[in-house]
This record gives sequence, C-alpha cells and structure tokens, in this order.
Amino acid sequence: LPTALAMACDLDALGEAGLAALVGGFLYQTFGILGNKHLWWVFHVDERLFDDRWFGDPAAHPFWMTATAWSIPLAVRAFAPDDRVGHGAVLLRSFACAVVAYLVLINVPFLAFYYPMYFNGVSGYWALHFFRAACALCVWRGRRRAAPPPAKKAKRSKAPASLDQSVVVAGFAADRHRNGALALSWLGVVLALSSSCDPAKVRRTGYGQFLMCNAGTETSFWGLFVREAGLCPRDVRPEEHNFRVCDDETPPADGREWYTLCGAAMDEGTHAWLALHAFLAAATVLYAVSRAKDAAKLE
Repeated sequence: LPTALAMACDLDALGEAGLAALVGGFLYQTFGILGNKHLWWVFHVDERLFDDRWFGDPAAHPFWMTATAWSIPLAVRAFAPDDRVGHGAVLLRSFACAVVAYLVLINVPFLAFYYPMYFNGVSGYWALHFFRAACALCVWRGRRRAAPPPAKKAKRSKAPASLDQSVVVAGFAADRHRNGALALSWLGVVLALSSSCDPAKVRRTGYGQFLMCNAGTETSFWGLFVREAGLCPRDVRPEEHNFRVCDDETPPADGREWYTLCGAAMDEGTHAWLALHAFLAAATVLYAVSRAKDAAKLE
C-alpha cells in the first residue's frame, strides 16, 4: 500500500522510496506501539539491539519497517513486471524484486544511519529521525525533478518499447482514493483498538524464551551480541518492557518454554505517542493522495 501510494505521485526513484518509507513507517509504528502493548509480540528484555525503547517499543522495530517500505519501490522500479511478457517472466521478476528488496536494499538505511549512530552511543530513535528527515528531503527533491522538460520527438522504432514509467504512475494514480481510504481505515481500526481495549487485562499463553533464572548466556544476531538464555521474572520491568510474568507463574529449577505473560497498563504518555504517529501517518497518506491527484492531471 505505501508503494502504491508513493508510485502514484510521479516522483523520481529516491522520492518514491522516501515517500513510501514515511507512509509505511508511520502507519506501521502506530500498529507496532499497539501490538507491543497488547503482547501480539514481545522482545527480549536484555537484547542489546532492543535496549533503546520509547514506551516499550524498541527503536530498531519502526526503523526496520521504515527501511522495508523504503526498499520496495526501488526494487519494483528495477524489476517491474511487464504484463506484455509471459507469466513465467512476471513471476521471475517479482521474485527478484522481493529478494533484492528484503535481502539487499533493506540493509542500506541500517548501514547508513542505524548502526553507525547506535554503536557510537547515539539513540536509535535519533537514527530513525535522521532517516525520516533524509526521506522527506528526497520527496522534496523528487517533487521538483519529477516534471522534466518535454523531450524532442523521436523516430518510431519497430522494436517493442520497454514499460513506460508514466504508465505505472497512471495506473497507481487511478487507485489513489481507494488506497488512501484503505490506509486511513487501517489507522482508524488501530486507534479504535487502542482506546477500547485495556492491555493490562491481556494474558498471553504460549511458547517463549526459556523461563528460568541463571540459565547462562547465548549469542544472537549471528554472534554479534550476547544475551541471557532464559527469561527471569525479576529482570522484567513492566513499565519498560510492556509485560510481566504473571503472578501464578513460578519458573521451575529446570525451566520451561510454555507459560503465561500478563500485559501492562497503557499510560497517558503512550496514548500521546500513539496519537502523534497517527497524525503523522494520516498527514503523509493525505499528501500522497493529493500528490497523486496532481500527477493524474498531468497524465
């Protein structure tokens, strides 16, 4: 959805990637804050890469999704399936697009912003803010460069033309209202859940990190970090980690993987943080729809 909205705006490649990153990053962060509070997922309490948290949500989490949204339009531009070729070629190009986006391009923002700043003592959220600022700059620059001067008429060639970018823009621009409505509806559902459901009443039973104190250590992220092998109830801080080991759960001496976690209350700060990102998400979606409307007029 962020890719479709961004590619409807007739921006250059980096402008599309930047707008998709802003739309996708803000949309997902509202969902990420809510999901973390309601224990749809939990993060290791002593993972170094997850140390930097705001209201329980590690900075690496929204950065990862913002980087994902940034990488997809670039890969789509490079491997855009052309419906004039066979289904096999379309599937092959789509597969190449996914591999390049999720295994190669997604690492560029981490190498350029997150790792250099985080491992030098700068907050991971500052890395996220700098990345978002760079994306906004790319959108501004791409907006100015999106309408090049008209080219001279070229002689007709008998060779089949490659897929024209203007055709892609026109196709996405035609669906701009539907895509914008879907994004805003998603946002509405997230806000409704956040205001009507109390995470303090959540109980999550399932498999998790080994429940055991003094279980030793293990490596993570391909040996880059060392963390506790077990989850010890006394190490969990509900106000920071958004969960606690329920009172009726006592870790046995030999540990276990199946147990119950309880949620933590959502404070006013979390509500304000969620509302801020909901506003930013709505603003970027509306900008994309408005920009796509202008692009459609140009077509």
